[in-house]
Parts: sequence; structure tokens; C-alpha cells
Amino acid sequence: MSTISPMAVLGSWNRNEFRPALQALSRLVPLCFIPHASSTASLPFSVFLFCQSYPGQFSQHSFRQYAQAHPFVCRVLLLGSLCEGESRTGFPLQDGFRIYTHQWNEFHLRQFQFHFQGQPSLLTQPSTIKNEEIILLQSSLDSSFSLTHWKSDVYILLNFGPFGNDTHFNRLLIDMANQEHVRILSQKPGADFTGTLLADADDSPFPKILEAAQSLRHEFADADIEVCINSPRIDEKTGLLNVGVNRIWAKPLF
Repeated sequence: MSTISPMAVLGSWNRNEFRPALQALSRLVPLCFIPHASSTASLPFSVFLFCQSYPGQFSQHSFRQYAQAHPFVCRVLLLGSLCEGESRTGFPLQDGFRIYTHQWNEFHLRQFQFHFQGQPSLLTQPSTIKNEEIILLQSSLDSSFSLTHWKSDVYILLNFGPFGNDTHFNRLLIDMANQEHVRILSQKPGADFTGTLLADADDSPFPKILEAAQSLRHEFADADIEVCINSPRIDEKTGLLNVGVNRIWAKPLF
């Protein structure tokens, strides 16, 4: 810990919505809360973390000044609930990795861990990075998405309500399984299936995903059911576990 330069935290860091992320980060690196921009001039930092509670809180000009003054320090935007529509209707800050407070999870914390360990991380990638690029990046890291616990037979669910509708993503999962010599079933198994059933959820409303997961458990009473879902919240994870899902993988991967 002592070899890592502190992280500069700017903006509305004292608001409650930023607290969970800041508490998690404080266990990785010393946090230096900066009340004024001029306070950053002479201090070495590992990351600039901008806690933005509303659109336009930081101007593009001031954001660019940080980049010019500290060209080798990455900039991360931790965005509050009022900023959710900024990328569509406002003028979002450029060249900074964006994390919404309601989507904060272990995936984002691992990106900071990788960065502090000198490994590639999403913190230094462009904000336009795509899912397949994330997979390529994560393939070089010790990702928590592991295939080693899978049973001998795996079926990747296809076209079942909100599950299995992204053919490109399904193809990537199959490729990952093949690399680990995991046997993928080509046909949907019967109700007595005892292997692993992997279901990738699309952007459907969560109640629809939950209902489909419950149907899967009723149909496959003895299977291990694993669900991939976009940035699940705590209550969504709890809901899926309560209807019989065995594991939940958060996307972006993983």
C-alpha cells in the first residue's frame, strides 16, 4: 500500500451516493480529498477520481487542464444518479473512464486493482471500448470469470425469452469454453439435465429476466444455472438467487 501514490478525489465526494465506491477504494489506496483544483499542483497521484453529482459540474476546459498538468495520470468519472442521461442529452466529459454509482460493483474495483498492479485495465481505455475489446483485454488478466467449476456438460441457452439472444456474445462464450476443453452441448437437454446451464440476459426489464430465470429452475430442477446480466444491482442479484440461480456473472465481463 505504501508504494502506491494516493488517489486524488475531487467534486462532490461527501455525498452519500459516492460512499460505497469510496469506502471500497480506500481499502486499496490512500484517498486524498481535494477541495480546490489548485491543491493538486505539487502532489503525485495515481488516479484522479472526479465525483460528479450533476451534469456540467466539471467543464471540459478544467478537465483538459488536469490532463495537461498530469499527462500520465488516468482520470475516472464517478457519476451520480442525475448524470445518467448526460451522454445522450448533454456534453459528457471526454477521455475519462465513466462509472455510474448505481452500477458500482466488484468488476470496477478489480479494474483499479489491475491498474495499481501495473497491469492493463479499463481505466486507461477509451470510453467507447466495446464488449469484445473488454474480453480481449481481460483474457490477459486473472479474471474472476472462471470455467474450471463447470461440470462436464454445459449448455448455453439460446433464444429463451430474454436469454441467449446475442449470437456474437454466445459465440464468444463457446470459444472460451473450448479453450478450457469444456464440452458444450449442441442441443437443448432434457429436464433431467444435471450439468451447467449458462443464460446470457439481454437488456429486458429485470422482472422479465427474473420470471425467465424462475421458469428455468422449474424446468431444470437439478442443473447448475448461471446467469450473465448487465451490471446487476444488489437487489437483482438477491432476486435471482432467491429463484434458484446458482451463480451470477456481471457484465461487462466479468
